[in-house]
Amino acid sequence: MESEEAKPIVRCAIYTRKSTEEGLDREVNSLEAQRDTCSAYIRSQRHRGWVELAEQYDDGGRSGANLSRPALQKLMAHIEDGRIDVVVIYKIDRLSRSLLDFVRLIDTFQRFDVAFVSITQAFDTSDSMGRLVLNVLLTFAQFERELMADRIRDKFAVLKRKGKWTGGRAPFGYDKVDKKLVIFEPEAKIVRDIYERYPKARSGNSLLQQLRAEGVHNKVRITQAGRAEGGHLFGPGILHRVLTNPLYLGKVDYDGQWYEGEHDAIVTQAQWDRVQTRRAERHECQIPRRRTSAMLQGILFDTYNRRMHPELVERKEKRFRYYATELSREGKRQRLKVVRTGADEVEALAVAAIRGLLVDRPALSDAISALGQYDGKTSMLLGKGRQIAIKLGSLDPQAVNSVVRTIVKRAELDRERLRLFVSCFELSRLLDWDAVGLFKAGGQIPTRLQSRTYPLDAPAAIVREARQVCLPIAVASNASMTDPNQKLLKLLDDARDAQAAVYANREMTFDQIARQQGHAPAAFSRLVRLNYLAPDIVTAIIDGTHPPGLKRSEFLKMPVPLDWSQQRLVFGFPAQPPDGQMMRNTARGHAPRRSEL
Repeated sequence: MESEEAKPIVRCAIYTRKSTEEGLDREVNSLEAQRDTCSAYIRSQRHRGWVELAEQYDDGGRSGANLSRPALQKLMAHIEDGRIDVVVIYKIDRLSRSLLDFVRLIDTFQRFDVAFVSITQAFDTSDSMGRLVLNVLLTFAQFERELMADRIRDKFAVLKRKGKWTGGRAPFGYDKVDKKLVIFEPEAKIVRDIYERYPKARSGNSLLQQLRAEGVHNKVRITQAGRAEGGHLFGPGILHRVLTNPLYLGKVDYDGQWYEGEHDAIVTQAQWDRVQTRRAERHECQIPRRRTSAMLQGILFDTYNRRMHPELVERKEKRFRYYATELSREGKRQRLKVVRTGADEVEALAVAAIRGLLVDRPALSDAISALGQYDGKTSMLLGKGRQIAIKLGSLDPQAVNSVVRTIVKRAELDRERLRLFVSCFELSRLLDWDAVGLFKAGGQIPTRLQSRTYPLDAPAAIVREARQVCLPIAVASNASMTDPNQKLLKLLDDARDAQAAVYANREMTFDQIARQQGHAPAAFSRLVRLNYLAPDIVTAIIDGTHPPGLKRSEFLKMPVPLDWSQQRLVFGFPAQPPDGQMMRNTARGHAPRRSEL
């Protein structure tokens, strides 16, 4: 008798979440309880081939109001990689308390054929009634979250109006005893000394340097895990808080109003007034700082979530702009290296990605639909995408900086891509822009739309060459040429020869082939990559219709993106090739010689 065919394995991932960190240090916490219950359910479905994955997706101390959760992002990445068949949760509000976010997650599950199971709320999303029940349950989950937030906000308002301290870390000069602030005399003595010395000091920075020279440290705190934190020399941040926090005057601040606090004051009203008067005088005498022209300053981060700051380097009377991370104490401990990339290249890539989004109607529709608007105006906005993209290409650098900094809320750079998080609200305002005047932020974004961002990926293929990080980007104009550039034509021939040499010498290493052809390995590698240019780009070079800013040196100093649409954007070509522009021998799949045409 033939054995029964084995059932297909169904890979199940368990996602758990807890809104607060309270109780996470216990041996059995809420996350463990959720996981155990879900594991028992998966074991009960073993006859259907269900198997629990060893990977854990736990978000402790993370709110369900948005999707900015590390474990959830890892779960979605594994779903896109095809590593998960079923997502199992204890309750639907563990996944999200926002109806719109939940719909987007379910849509992603459906696109990658991933099932979704809530073990305490049995429903079937395969029919209309099941989807209705799901939406009703999630609507109440969102209502519960908003109701809870209102109650907490009202409670804090009442407590602060009564002068009570609402918790958190005790400020410098105080200790926390029975949930109340009590003066800690050794630190309070330092606070009084600062209030006495500040009005007489030459500047706040000079006072800070004196305090550091005297060895004044900030508060040392012991965490619940028994680890000591703080104890560092005074910095500008803590000095500013000491000089501006009304707690030291015995007041509690709520919504701009000061109320008499239950705790004792460290400084007198006269001391407070002298310090604030002196601060106001110094503020009026300050020379305004020069605004930087760096487009992505403050919003660009590397793979390790480290902020990348703009740098200006002068070499042989030439100036080079970079974005680089600072090597912090934590980075040294983890042995992380400094990441540096050319500012012009990454900024041009960001602009090219935004222009690509504006002409990509399906992607633009997804971004705008995140606002929950489906009226006639939405269709009108989508129709203006190409017009705004053309306008963006003709703006001066200052105006382009203003547009990018307004609509991009965060940028993340790694070895494979530049990811931009575009504000859906500001993007809709850009589409509604009449192209008159400078486009800039339009005031406060509605609270319900603040977290609505659209992730926009620009393939970057970052590589390290000669200890440098490079991006495959070049800036070119949209004008056309009348005569072919002979240097570019010769470059296409050299690229075809390089590829032929690789095919003909498969027994040799790449470096050996490069030296045999008389090239350095890095230069030879760039030549080979030129065989993967989009066919219409090759045709434009041969016909002489390419942008005039396209030069031979630009092809040789940077890698070439594998995505053809990205190549067109970064080299100054239209996002889609015009009719009749496709190369005449695309079937060959490589850059042709002039003699072959």
